[in-house]
Amino acid sequence: MSKSAIISIIAAVLLVVFAVQNSEVATLKLLFWEIQMSLALMLLFLFILGAGFGYFFHISISRSKKKKAQIKQQEGEEPESINLS
Repeated sequence: MSKSAIISIIAAVLLVVFAVQNSEVATLKLLFWEIQMSLALMLLFLFILGAGFGYFFHISISRSKKKKAQIKQQEGEEPESINLS
């Protein structure tokens, strides 16, 4: 069995254990909204939402740096080293 398959199986087991242990209903109140759902689903949803926002901001900052470097290069200036990781 490959290393990635073992890691995937362990991650799946941990996810099931997490979902079972956090299955109680939690309430999220925001302004005039009130949402009730499983705590595990709420945490998963918020994690995915946060990761999406982080990815979006990372991409927008990377594009901005790249565009600034291209403008400097067109103006004949030496572009600063850019780390796009």
